[in-house]
Amino acid sequence: MRILSDIYHVSVEIVDATDEKIWLAAVSQAGAVLLETPSNPLMKLIDIEKTVQAAHSHKAPVIVDNTVATPLNQRPFDFGADWVVHSTSKYLNGHSDMIGGCAVSKKALLPQQRNIHKNLGGTVNALDAWLVLRGLRTFNLRMERHNQNGRAIAEWLSSRTEVLRVYYPGFSSQIQAGIFEKQMKHGGSLLSFELAAGEKGANRFLDRVNLITHAVSLGGVESLAVRPAKSSHRGMNPEARQRAGISDGLIRLSVGLESIEDLLTDLSQALT
Repeated sequence: MRILSDIYHVSVEIVDATDEKIWLAAVSQAGAVLLETPSNPLMKLIDIEKTVQAAHSHKAPVIVDNTVATPLNQRPFDFGADWVVHSTSKYLNGHSDMIGGCAVSKKALLPQQRNIHKNLGGTVNALDAWLVLRGLRTFNLRMERHNQNGRAIAEWLSSRTEVLRVYYPGFSSQIQAGIFEKQMKHGGSLLSFELAAGEKGANRFLDRVNLITHAVSLGGVESLAVRPAKSSHRGMNPEARQRAGISDGLIRLSVGLESIEDLLTDLSQALT
């Protein structure tokens, strides 16, 4: 944000996307809207349909990053989005062995858009394209297990005294349950949780996990755990991280396809 405002002289306004009134007011002034729902790592939800209505009233397109939700759990085009983008490296590929992304338009590309695509690139190489197609063949089956394991672990973590809070969109008790029921089918397998022991407890947890790997990324067959304060948000100062809700004791967990009994055993021994 500071780079944008100081170097490029771009006006930046930071708003809470979960405050619907403030969010939609900001959207109505935008030239284009790019949103991620659920957000990573705090799993906050944004009402896609209302965002589209506010943006389209000023002829602004809406692009939804649907990587975390996946096409199985959320379909942004059903709520009026103009574009959907995915990191194909994650759930669509599902095996953590390629790098790629895709942008999907609801309408046919305009000649100008086709020229941009042709002249600037954007065509995946043959091997990575094959790896994504291979992964898509098992996508539905993998997502069934991802969704089952994700919910089971979120519920289990909520019962643990070592855990202060679990961030998982599929809980009916969460304040944004109405948005979840409207636009998502399942809660997915990415979640975060805050440990009561703070930074010390988080480091200890990551040192003790065995089956779960301490590593970045998400959406693969293996379960991965990481501290956002020392990975995705490490460039922010402590005060900024706290304002963003990224505590030192926050763990992000990408739940894989392993046996749920094995995962719970590993989590239990790492927490105690």
